[in-house]
Amino acid sequence: MKHRIFCLILSVLVLCVSACAAGTITLPAIGSAEEIISAASVYCNKWNELIGDAFGFDMSFDPNNIRKVEERHYDLAGNQVVTFDFDGIQADVDDDLMVRSFNIRIQATTSQEQYASTARIFGLINALGYDYPHSDAEMTARYMDLLTAYTDFMEANKEKLAAEEIVYWIVSTDKGDLEFQFMAISGRLRMMYDLMYLED
Repeated sequence: MKHRIFCLILSVLVLCVSACAAGTITLPAIGSAEEIISAASVYCNKWNELIGDAFGFDMSFDPNNIRKVEERHYDLAGNQVVTFDFDGIQADVDDDLMVRSFNIRIQATTSQEQYASTARIFGLINALGYDYPHSDAEMTARYMDLLTAYTDFMEANKEKLAAEEIVYWIVSTDKGDLEFQFMAISGRLRMMYDLMYLED
């Protein structure tokens, strides 16, 4: 047991030294918190109208359901941010109201919670990667295509997630590829998104 703990500590130290040698961690702004959350809200509420009601799942998004999760603090890159929860979408927001990172807890206790969580992930993907669709048919297709891709991704990575490894989901959108990180922490699955890179 002591040997395993020593190896774990050693691995963490090696990763930290490697990161420092490679450069400085940088977390660029993803975009305006107001614009991204507003767009995600529109998608979730429209999908609830088109799909959720028919299947008995509430995927609606309440833009007024905002709470502060963490007071002003420094993120990994040294940016001063405040963490807010926007009805299930957590975001680190800086003083210019720009988002530095997103975090969504995927609630899997009930089907209702799971559909609400995944709708927020899909809403975020669409807010970042697409313009608003021209028709209800296109809106429905967007959701169904993402649901299929997401389900396939989760099935392919279920063993890694059960082992609490980080897995990456790359989604090709109209505005480029988006890379999302998924990790189970104490059995609770999270999706994380940022633009972090190491700067020389």
